[in-house]
Amino acid sequence: MVYMDETIKPIRLRSPFGIRFLDYNEIIMIKAEGNNCIVHTKEKDKPVRVLCNLAYLQKNFCNKILYRCHKSYIINLHYIEEVLIKSREILLKDSIKVRISERCLREIRKIID
Repeated sequence: MVYMDETIKPIRLRSPFGIRFLDYNEIIMIKAEGNNCIVHTKEKDKPVRVLCNLAYLQKNFCNKILYRCHKSYIINLHYIEEVLIKSREILLKDSIKVRISERCLREIRKIID
């Protein structure tokens, strides 16, 4: 595995089939689905179900790369293509649209400026 930063280790998550290791640069976004999450990766035809909730992921893995922008989403800041201010959405790689909260919209505008 090639890491963006040698100090950032891959994320280790439980899936229904075992343990899954994901690099931060593989993750486009994470969507809450009940007590589990769906991780959308660069391999767009293969989202990964993981057996943990978004709060756990935020507490343990959000940093300068992953950012919780809504109660249901964590995004990879490196994959932002456009911020749609009027509709409060972010357009990510592969045409994925994610809603963002008003507070997070202000924070993201500061981050990307």
